[in-house]
Formats: sequence, C-alpha cells, structure tokens
Amino acid sequence: MNVKMGDYEIGQDNQVLTAMGLGSCVGVCLYDQDNQRAGLAHVMLPAEDGEESSKHADVLLDSVFTEMKNKGSHLSDLEVKIYGGASMFDNSFDIGERNISSVKEEISSRGLNIAKEDTGGTKGRAIWLNCKNGNVVVRKSFTGNRKD
Repeated sequence: MNVKMGDYEIGQDNQVLTAMGLGSCVGVCLYDQDNQRAGLAHVMLPAEDGEESSKHADVLLDSVFTEMKNKGSHLSDLEVKIYGGASMFDNSFDIGERNISSVKEEISSRGLNIAKEDTGGTKGRAIWLNCKNGNVVVRKSFTGNRKD
C-alpha cells in the first residue's frame, strides 16, 4: 500500500507499506512484532500550534499511534524507525530538519525510542516497510537499495 503525503496506513502480516518521494518529508515506521502489524506515517510538515491538518507531524502521528493502539498494539512495545527529512532546497526554511525535530519530539513525548534512523542529508528516499517482520528497505536517490 502506498502512503501518500500527510497520510498513514496500517498493515498486517504479508502486506508491504511504501512511502515514495521522501524528500523533506519524514517516514515514520511503527512495528508491533507480537501482532505482525505495522504503521507508516508520511509526515509532510512539522507540528505547528493551531494547525489541525494531518499534514503536520503532531496531528498525523497522534492518528497513527491511536489507530495502532485501537487495533490492539501496546505503544510501549512498538519499534520505531524514521527516514527522510532531507534538505532538498537551498532556502532558510529547512523543512526537512524541522520535520525531523518535530517527529522526534512526538515520539519522545510518548516515551518511545527510535531504533533506527536515516535522516537528513540532501538525497530523497523511498521506503518499503514489511508488516510481517518490520524490515525496511530504503532507496536513496542515485545510491541503490539498503535493508534496515
């Protein structure tokens, strides 16, 4: 299942969740080993006070964590991996870095740690999350595939 910008998907068993075009966006992968369930959020913008759009990290991550919990996952058992947040444009906004910080803040506020991180830099990424085993395949622009 392809996860579009500002959206998330929950998958299980043999499903694979994908996020293409992670430039300054951040892909947040959640994995519940006991239930072979995974969630993938495609964060487009950092958290911003007063914003209620799912494009923002706080709103989107609250939604994916809530749905994982509602489906029977214990948040304390989730493995968290994050990818993306590249500096894609030469400007002062640095959305990629702000997305990374915002995502980390949301994860930390839930008492969770990040098991794997591949963020920053200047190359976009695409990721594939295997719901059965939590493995993530990462493709960076112009560099090939790597399995985490």
